[in-house]
Order: sequence, then structure tokens, then C-alpha cells
Amino acid sequence: MALIRIIGIGSPFGDDAVGLEVASMLAEAPPPNCEVIAADRPGTNLIELLQGIEIAIVIDAVRSGAAPGTLHELSFDELARSAGRFTSSHELGVVETMQIARKLGEKYT
Repeated sequence: MALIRIIGIGSPFGDDAVGLEVASMLAEAPPPNCEVIAADRPGTNLIELLQGIEIAIVIDAVRSGAAPGTLHELSFDELARSAGRFTSSHELGVVETMQIARKLGEKYT
């Protein structure tokens, strides 16, 4: 069974802390076969956090126009196609980071 890496990302300020808060709660009692990481504004370090794993769940806050608390479940391909649909407060957002990773030869699905 493949290890699942759950990565909560964000900044510790305001609503953008949701990914970090979820990771913190999950780290207290990680789900079976899961590794939980809290990453404060990882930027391109997200690429390294995704290396060597088959399954990743990335939790982050987005401004999408949907009601607060709405969950958006996206594959990496869907995430790439969503550029411009979500607003990120990170220096380099998840979409841009994944585009860089793919150009570097990473094969995320």
C-alpha cells in the first residue's frame, strides 16, 4: 500500500492558515498509512515535499467565489487548468509550482 502524504499549506495569518490548522489536527492522530506535513508558504519547496510519493493530498485555502468552507477536490491536471480561477496569497501558488515541477520532468497525475 502506497504511503499517502498529506500536506497542509498556508500562512499562519487569517483564513490562509486553514491548511496548516488541518495538518496540525491530523498530525495528532494521523490516518493509517499517512504522513502529515504542515508547510508554511512552501513556494517551490512544495516540489520537494511531493517527491518520492505516489499519493498526495494538498490542503490549502483558496478564494474561488464559492461559499466559505466549500471544498474543491482537484487532480493535478485539473489544478493546472484552474490557473486564474483561484487566487493564491502565496509568493508562488500551487498551480505555478506544479507547472514548474512538470517542466522539470515530474510526472504527477
